[in-house]
Amino acid sequence: MYGMVDRAQYEELWRELVEMHPREHHTYFIEHKKRFYELFDHMAYFLQDFPTPRVAEIGLSGFTRLYTQFFPHIRFATIDRPVERYGTNASFGLEQCHAENHYNIDLNHESLSPTWGTPPLGVFDYIIFCEVLEHLTVNPVQLLEELLSILSPNGYLYLTTPNFFSLHHLQQIARRENPQYVFPRRGEDKYASHHFREYSMPELLSFVEEAGGQVVKACYSDCWHDERAKQALESYPELRSNLVIVTARAGAKVKKDEYSPVDLTQRPPVDLSEITRRDSDANNDIETVQKVEIARLRALVSAYEKGRFMRLMKWLHERGLS
Repeated sequence: MYGMVDRAQYEELWRELVEMHPREHHTYFIEHKKRFYELFDHMAYFLQDFPTPRVAEIGLSGFTRLYTQFFPHIRFATIDRPVERYGTNASFGLEQCHAENHYNIDLNHESLSPTWGTPPLGVFDYIIFCEVLEHLTVNPVQLLEELLSILSPNGYLYLTTPNFFSLHHLQQIARRENPQYVFPRRGEDKYASHHFREYSMPELLSFVEEAGGQVVKACYSDCWHDERAKQALESYPELRSNLVIVTARAGAKVKKDEYSPVDLTQRPPVDLSEITRRDSDANNDIETVQKVEIARLRALVSAYEKGRFMRLMKWLHERGLS
């Protein structure tokens, strides 16, 4: 990463974001905290040369509220799945995320293009397409072609998706377990959380090229790993759990970040037992670490709640109501 986003500012905004949501949603914000810091840091780096960039996020979450706080100069658009498929509605995008326009689209059955939507989408200088691809049944080359069509001539597409050949999956395969998700029962996947297909880095790079794009950056992310678990994978980044690819149109004049995807054909056979042992040693008390983090978060939220209560009591006292 680039270190362009201030950690202290991110921590403060993240805590405020957590406070806004009920306790049952806190696990999501804990699990995705590192991933979104990584996302914002990349965004700060690649948008340096855009005075007022048009930015679109496809696939919204509670973190979407933070984009205009970190980047108040952007012209923001929000794009999510149809409301009837539990996508967010226009009021969330426009009022809570301060987007100029909000759209709902079924990417499995509708095609993105500059003329799609009301008002027409047009083109964007930065498109955020994170943790969405694995939930779709559309051909990835076709989808990438559509995403590139709504990218400005020198814009960037930031894509992340789980790594099918992660350590966890390879361990499952070694035990003759199938790492693919079993289809949910009818009516159970109401939040469209099912992973229809996960991808490998080599195939995604080939898909980008076939779609008419160029790879600006490609790396394996450890955003899902606990700090102690990262050590076990330092020598094997291709076994990390997430893939990050920054793409531009072919021939675009963009920041060409240095990257060197691991050449798996030159790798010696991976000793899963050794990596598993190191991973186990590094995470032998991961459950304790998680419990401590959750307890810390609950204490933090409790402190905020007590602070609001005391301010309310002071307000009532000043008005002679208590």
